[in-house]
Amino acid sequence: MSKEVLQAKSRIFQSAVSAIGLFVWLAAAGVLFTNYSLRHQLIVLALVPLILIVSMFMNVFQLPSGAKLTNEKFNFTLSDAIILVVAYWYGLAPAIFVARHRGF
Repeated sequence: MSKEVLQAKSRIFQSAVSAIGLFVWLAAAGVLFTNYSLRHQLIVLALVPLILIVSMFMNVFQLPSGAKLTNEKFNFTLSDAIILVVAYWYGLAPAIFVARHRGF
């Protein structure tokens, strides 16, 4: 395949993934703002700036390997933990809403 064809396919794929992601986030926002109480909505909205701030500080863990053959690393931020807590406490829709602001 030529480079132009690959670039065109790449643009189409990126546009499709972005459109689907935006649709899922809008659906999650709709569920959050229609099915949850005002208290829960305010808590989730208050977590959005916190997610943005803590996502700037990344912890990098090197994966253990017996013979040190790999240099694979595992990146984890506190925002990942907060998103998991939101998913556990409030469900999938608020977790998707909050995770979108982190850049997933």
